[in-house]
Amino acid sequence: MAKTNRISINFKLPEDLLEEARAFATENETTLTALVIEGLRCVLDSTPGTDNGTDDYLHQQQLVNLKDTVQTLDTEHSKRIEQLEAKVEQLTQALIQLKVNASTPNRRSKSPYPHNQPPAQILPFEEENLARRLVIDIKTLRHNRETMTQSEFLSWSKNRDPSEYSWKYNVKDNLYHPFK
Repeated sequence: MAKTNRISINFKLPEDLLEEARAFATENETTLTALVIEGLRCVLDSTPGTDNGTDDYLHQQQLVNLKDTVQTLDTEHSKRIEQLEAKVEQLTQALIQLKVNASTPNRRSKSPYPHNQPPAQILPFEEENLARRLVIDIKTLRHNRETMTQSEFLSWSKNRDPSEYSWKYNVKDNLYHPFK
């Protein structure tokens, strides 16, 4: 290795910078002089036309690419916010309409959500299912059907039914039919 001639130079550094440089040199097991030389080379080598010119160009390209990515993300973010704002507006309008509908009395329906569709029809039940609906056992259901008159059974089943349906037994299909 060729010997490098060195010349002694005295210069003054800010105290805090000198302390940081000494601490860094100690951590990296080097000397303060080596750090100063490396720093000077870094500054001097970054002039145009040197090898670091390529690094500077690559860094500039990375910055341009990063800027483009940020702009793309910002545009996508703005579009997403616009879509969400439109959905919030739709929901707000729907809630306003629901409030208007709820505050307008509807004499035909007890429901706060009036529909143009007819109410769902309850299908006939087998004995076991009707007993569950009326919260009794099958034996009691059968006993009451057999011992009560038809009008008594209709009244009794209506009092036990959660929707106040009366139930009428059909011998032909062995099912209980709703009777409102």
